[in-house]
Amino acid sequence: MQSCPCLESCVLHGNRISDVAKLAKSAATSLRVLDLSDNEIISWESVSTLKTARYLENLNLSDNRLRSISTNSCEEGDWKSLSTLSLSRNPLETWKSVEALAFLPSLVSLRICGAGIGSSISDDCFRQGVIGRLEKLAIVNGSDITVDDRLEAEKAYLGEVLRSEKSRSNPALNSDGRTRQLKKKLFNVFP
Repeated sequence: MQSCPCLESCVLHGNRISDVAKLAKSAATSLRVLDLSDNEIISWESVSTLKTARYLENLNLSDNRLRSISTNSCEEGDWKSLSTLSLSRNPLETWKSVEALAFLPSLVSLRICGAGIGSSISDDCFRQGVIGRLEKLAIVNGSDITVDDRLEAEKAYLGEVLRSEKSRSNPALNSDGRTRQLKKKLFNVFP
């Protein structure tokens, strides 16, 4: 990719890629669409080397081996153009990985069907869980999010947080930013 500085779209599907860091420098120039689906990527830290690719709008990481997503290394201005992300069929282990996506400032479309955390619940409940956690999303798994979808998902998510054993025994756990925001929006409660 270094010899193609004007490259806007690159499909590297099924190339057994495990380390994205080698692509990051090239992607930072003009790349808008990057398809890394069906590879062997296991580390979000490797993926996060793409965070400074200022024009990257669409990133497909479906069918890899990502178990978690972390935003520990994210700073303001990172991932500023990324609006579409595909994480389908990755063995994501916890909802914390979904919640970490809230730090992607322009993310409006997410494909995440077949993710590990959704395997024990219905597709509708999983979709609702994703919507409730990510306020900026407009599309999940190719379907538009309606106003009613958003409201029901946010109510369900807030109810889940407030009912959890951990939040009852430790009030600080239900005071994260998203929970405070939903309390204010749905119940006009100020923590």
